[in-house]
Amino acid sequence: MFQQVIRLAPDNYRGYNNLMGIYFLMGKDGLVREMFERSVSIKPNADAYSNFGTVQFFQGRYVDALKSFEEAIRLGRDTYEIWGNLADCYRYTPGYGAKSEEAYQKALALAEKELRINPQEALLLARMAYYHAMSGDAANSLSELRDARKILPGSVLILKKCVQVLEKIGRRAEALEALREYLKKDGSLEEIEKDPDLSELRKDPGYGKTVAGVRAGKKRT
Repeated sequence: MFQQVIRLAPDNYRGYNNLMGIYFLMGKDGLVREMFERSVSIKPNADAYSNFGTVQFFQGRYVDALKSFEEAIRLGRDTYEIWGNLADCYRYTPGYGAKSEEAYQKALALAEKELRINPQEALLLARMAYYHAMSGDAANSLSELRDARKILPGSVLILKKCVQVLEKIGRRAEALEALREYLKKDGSLEEIEKDPDLSELRKDPGYGKTVAGVRAGKKRT
């Protein structure tokens, strides 16, 4: 469908941005860069830099990723998601610890404004839980995570945040249980495998048992 968009509107940069994400999920890194370059050649735009920054982050290219997210903000994408992503990049870049904490606080401030508009936005609450966890605030993190799950208990996106948050605040057994539920609902194992925040979780013997157990259960059904 996105390829059809490009055929029908070759000068619309949004089509290339959407394809960028699909090619990344397919592991076609060369085409990811091509889509990014074609998008910004039409018009330098925040979405292209944001998408490309996400790709660079999961490739472990944290310095390149933070530059992309900084450019996305410069181009007008001043949102809690971008600031949160930028904070993640700073956290993995030596010498940027203070900037990481500042960026998480900026993300939280912007998220809190959004939450006042829609206090039932579950994914927003889950992202706030993540930002608080990364900032060392386990109490607020757990509270927001519980609220998010009450609103959308079966959401795959929220379950992934549960895995990340619970692992970060030292609740490994609960993180593995959240992972089991995430995988049972067809959450992407590839995303878990690429997430640098979950590197220690993946080393736990319980990780392999959880993945194998879910796979075996699906085969039986």
